[in-house]
Amino acid sequence: MKRQRGQSAVEFALIAPLIFLTIFGMIWGGYMFMQYMRISNDVRAAVRDIALCASTDRQSKIESYQASLVEIWKEETPDLYTPTVTIDNGSEEISITVTLERRNDLPNIVKAFGFPPEKINAVQYRMKAENNT
Repeated sequence: MKRQRGQSAVEFALIAPLIFLTIFGMIWGGYMFMQYMRISNDVRAAVRDIALCASTDRQSKIESYQASLVEIWKEETPDLYTPTVTIDNGSEEISITVTLERRNDLPNIVKAFGFPPEKINAVQYRMKAENNT
């Protein structure tokens, strides 16, 4: 009986890191999902605002949103990636695409394994343009 005294402490020491890793991983994943939803909603609101504005004001709105969306994505994405915001002002449809491109100053070992990926298509929203004058 004396030899089994520390058995539960040893079992806890073996299992505790896995439990804590799982719990903190779920918390971190939820936080990252919340951030992604927040910034993708900003992109959705921007494409809606551009699509519904008057066609004469559309170019100025595109320029202001392009600058502000890049700043939002720079704040929220890791330093590993550089965000690129492309706003396509077609006659029928407004499209905003956010692409994250991996920086080139990473060590060669990172590039050799191909992780993280070179390019991530983060968000794309499209909306039919209204012909408001």
